[in-house]
Amino acid sequence: MRAVTYNGPRDVRVEELPDPKIEAPEDAVLRVTMSGICAADVEMYYRQGLDFIHLGTVLGHEYVGVVEEVGRGVTRIRKGDHVIGSPYPSCGACPECREKLTSHCRGTGRAALGSTLSGAHAERMRVPFADHTLERVPADLTDEQVICVGDAFSTALHHASLGGDLTGKPAAVLGLGLAGLLGVMALRTLGADPVIAIDVIPGRLERAKGLGAEPLHAGTERVGRVLRERTEGRGVAFLLETTADAEAVGLGLGGLRAGGALVLGGTYTEDRLPVPSAAHWKSLRIFTGVASTREWNRLALQWIAAGRIDLAPFVTDTLPLSDAPGGFLRMDRSPLHGFTENYNPVAESCLKVVLKP
Repeated sequence: MRAVTYNGPRDVRVEELPDPKIEAPEDAVLRVTMSGICAADVEMYYRQGLDFIHLGTVLGHEYVGVVEEVGRGVTRIRKGDHVIGSPYPSCGACPECREKLTSHCRGTGRAALGSTLSGAHAERMRVPFADHTLERVPADLTDEQVICVGDAFSTALHHASLGGDLTGKPAAVLGLGLAGLLGVMALRTLGADPVIAIDVIPGRLERAKGLGAEPLHAGTERVGRVLRERTEGRGVAFLLETTADAEAVGLGLGGLRAGGALVLGGTYTEDRLPVPSAAHWKSLRIFTGVASTREWNRLALQWIAAGRIDLAPFVTDTLPLSDAPGGFLRMDRSPLHGFTENYNPVAESCLKVVLKP
């Protein structure tokens, strides 16, 4: 089969590899019909490179596919099912899974597709613990409608849920890459009001406005002051930060109310998190960590089937699997996380690149 492999920083190749096989009774093998290039992959593997990723590893953890084969221990998922799944296979039985921390599954050793396990940018892939990891796609939904469910949108839902019941409460999103825009959608769907979207890229601010957010241009307005002015002086109750940028975090904290919730949702690779001392004096609740997306996949699929949300417009670029290196380059040139004025305007519209075998 053809697959996209990691060979060091900025070295992504399409190679011929053996087809995956059932290795354990709980496995399934999928024929991949679409995979998505994640901003985190571009940030960590393509731009920086990571020592613990073996050269030759098949990349990709966002996927849609059709089940071709299942192990004898798989009872819920069947051959022929159209499915999506989490980046983190999970057993459903270990203490972490029972506490809904499926991205920390002890049964898999916290394995991740496209990292410690062979991933989704391929014609076929193996998924461990298929019954607990995969979800059937409702009839009549297309790959474009659901490719963002398994990781990107379910991560946004997870982050939004950390603020508790936000119905009727003001929230803000800092940075309008795909993660930030999906964060806006998640917060709006869960009832936060208003949702204030912060960035410096006019096109991204317009996208957020189209999702029902109030745009705030950080380059021309004082973020903390405006957040307080729009919330009767108190500040927002919830701030989702998606930039992993210390300066941006500092701007947002000025508009977060005492006792509010701060979610550090960016892709952090440094040893220290950018949390100013103001967070202590404001008694903020701070959340970090990798999202357990499996817990939100089914709900997201139900919302799409009911017409409550539409994720298809976030798929901006569709390429053949053979052009995967070009897809990584296209995302590398885009403002991945928003909040930067140093980018090629032609690439501003690039949010999600998907690959079709």
